[in-house]
Amino acid sequence: MKSQLLIRPTLAEDESLRGYIARAAERNLSPALFKPMLSSLSAATAAIPAVSGLTGSNQSDLCARGAVVGNDWSHRPGLQFGSIILSSNQVRFRQRMVCPLCLSEDGISRCTWELRRYDVCCHHGCHLIDTCGACQRPLSWNSPSCQTCVCGFQIAKSHMGKAAPSRQKFCQLLADAMRKTLNNQSQNLPGNISQIPAIDWMLLLISFAEALILPHFFQLHLTSPRPIGAGKQDELIATMLGDKPYRDHLRETLFLHAAKDPVTMGKALQPGLLSADLQLYFGPCLEDLFFHTCLWKLNWEVDIPADVEAPEVVDIPKAAVVKFTSTLDHKGRLRSRQRASDPGGITWRPSYKPPLPPITPTKLY
Repeated sequence: MKSQLLIRPTLAEDESLRGYIARAAERNLSPALFKPMLSSLSAATAAIPAVSGLTGSNQSDLCARGAVVGNDWSHRPGLQFGSIILSSNQVRFRQRMVCPLCLSEDGISRCTWELRRYDVCCHHGCHLIDTCGACQRPLSWNSPSCQTCVCGFQIAKSHMGKAAPSRQKFCQLLADAMRKTLNNQSQNLPGNISQIPAIDWMLLLISFAEALILPHFFQLHLTSPRPIGAGKQDELIATMLGDKPYRDHLRETLFLHAAKDPVTMGKALQPGLLSADLQLYFGPCLEDLFFHTCLWKLNWEVDIPADVEAPEVVDIPKAAVVKFTSTLDHKGRLRSRQRASDPGGITWRPSYKPPLPPITPTKLY
């Protein structure tokens, strides 16, 4: 008969592997037993059979909460969430970031906190913290406790700053996608969670919007081109990708474009692409892309020419459509165009094939 812990906590719906090991150690007052398992991600992955035996948790469930696995597209390992493997530039291998308010409520360390792009709690709207509020040491998993720093300070008492609503909305997209990824039985969940793309697709769509859609639109169609702040960019991306019809349009456009070349399709859809890779694989598909109405609204907010009539806004639930009586083309000439019947806030696309904006090969994460 195998020996098990006296207290065997149930693996929470969105709990990470390392967070679960730390919580089991804390609940059973067994730091000496679990500390070697938290020395690294590889150690935590290797300890999955032992953790499963001690707690009664399913090994496959533990593996799907952030275990280190190899991949076919890189010599560097990735992290597994559900059936998805994310690359090392999309997840935090060593750094630990937490929401003190979430820890004070349930003590659960969430899988979403492992994502590099996720830095604001979508529930409380505060920034995640990565240092102890007392000793200022970087938070790590070396302490076999999910709520206490190595100095003994309660992480839940740390000060956290309030984040912008646009960033909270942006991070909500990631949290919803991660929840869908971790729960493959989405048809049993309430609401329309089955309409939410998995985390790998969501990260790809975010990267595509940042590296190609926004620069392309600003260069060609903004009447007064000028840089926008990070908050406005988050708001635009959250609006575009939160609109299901438009999100489906983007996914279909990317997939059909990549499918034209079966040799490169696998490379194009792999996670963790750099901006230069996105330009190479998906740059040409911009000519088949419709722009969301939120971008045109930004255009009118920035500069409305005196001789051009302002757009009429037609509010349709979950699919706002902007009908333009007239607008300017890329050369400053007036042109008339209406696409009030387009679904999901999609307006019109240019009939010409404009030059693509230059993309510098910098990392997106």
